[in-house]
Amino acid sequence: MTDRPATFPDQGTQIFPDLAAEQEVVCYHASLEALASEAPHLTSLLDAQERIRARTLRRTRERTRFMLAHGWMRCRLGEQFGCPAESLRFTTNAHGKPEIEQAGAPHFSFSASEDQAVIAMAEARPVGIDIECMTGIDVKIMLPMVGHATDNLILDLPGPEQGPAFYRLWTGKEAVLKAMGTGFRSDPRTIELGEDWLTGHAAAISLEAFGQSFRLHCAATEDYVISLALTPLPA
Repeated sequence: MTDRPATFPDQGTQIFPDLAAEQEVVCYHASLEALASEAPHLTSLLDAQERIRARTLRRTRERTRFMLAHGWMRCRLGEQFGCPAESLRFTTNAHGKPEIEQAGAPHFSFSASEDQAVIAMAEARPVGIDIECMTGIDVKIMLPMVGHATDNLILDLPGPEQGPAFYRLWTGKEAVLKAMGTGFRSDPRTIELGEDWLTGHAAAISLEAFGQSFRLHCAATEDYVISLALTPLPA
C-alpha cells in the first residue's frame, strides 16, 4: 500500500465536458510525458499482472509508457470509484475487455497511443474510447482491413486528408467495438460511419451497428484523434 493519496496534481484534461452533466460520462486525456515526474508513485500502484505485462515489453520506452498509463488509469478510476487506486482489481469479460472486479464499480474504457492516454468512465452504461496518434500509414493497404464499402470515399479525398479521415474511421469503429465489449472479435467492416464523420464535418453522430444504437463523439488535433462511443442510457 502506498501512503500517497489516490489523486495527484495534473491528472490530465477533461475532454467532452458537456457529456459529464448531460450524459453522466466523464473522460480525461493525459500526456504520459507530463506524468514522468510521477513515475515512482504511478508504478507503485500496479498489481502483479500489470508488472508481468510490462516486463514482456522489450523496449524500455514502451515499458515506461505502459506503467505510466496504467498507473494514471488506476488513479482516475480510484478517484471515480472512491477507493485507493492500488486496491482496484481487474478482470475481463468473455471477449477480453477489462472490467473492475469490485461490485458497484463504474464502467470504463481506456486507450493509449505513443505518449497519449485517454479514459472514459460512466456509472450507468458501457462506454468505449480510443485514441490514435497519427503516423504515416498506407491508407490503401489499411482500409480493406476495417473499411465498409462506403468508406472507400476516403481514397477520393486529397492526399493530405486521407490519413486523418482513416484515423477518424479507425478510432470511431474501435470505440464502438469497445462499447459493445467485443473489440475486434466483431467485424469492423460492417460498421458504416458516413461521410460527415470521415471528413470531420460532424463532431458527433448517431449510428446503428450490430443491432445496437450508439452516439459517437470525436476530438482531434493535428497529432491525434480521439473517438468516444456511448450506448443508450437505461430506460
